[in-house]
Amino acid sequence: MNLNTWYQQHPRRRYTWISPGDRCRNQIDYILVQKTWHSSFIKCKTKPGADCDTDHILVVAKIKLKSYRKKSDNNPLIRYELNKLQESNTQRFEALLDTCEEKTPEELWLGMKNIWTEAPENTLGKKKSMKKKPWISTETIELANEKRKARKNNEKGK
Repeated sequence: MNLNTWYQQHPRRRYTWISPGDRCRNQIDYILVQKTWHSSFIKCKTKPGADCDTDHILVVAKIKLKSYRKKSDNNPLIRYELNKLQESNTQRFEALLDTCEEKTPEELWLGMKNIWTEAPENTLGKKKSMKKKPWISTETIELANEKRKARKNNEKGK
């Protein structure tokens, strides 16, 4: 389904391409969606003032999505440094297992639980989370601002 033609728009919000010299304006760029998703879209129009270095005009659609609450996980996933695992550490696990031979099932369960939770923390250690880098650098933002100023100066000179 073509979203651009579905909604009634002012003529200024319909065309998506301007010919060189501003002789002709046409609607040649579209947003296509499946019919099942059509009811999620609120409107679709062009943004003629967007800072894009092209003769095409940006096409934007507004969508309404239902948000679902994430189920909280009481036991978060712990990631271990598996690179530190060596033969001596596996022998340590085996020694802990051997000490649990003559106990009740409850004591065995608690012993196994301790082996599988505490031993990896002591021997392997937890992985450090990596900080995310910003997706756009300050240098890129400065270049975009300079480009915008140059475009405004060029338009004033016409």
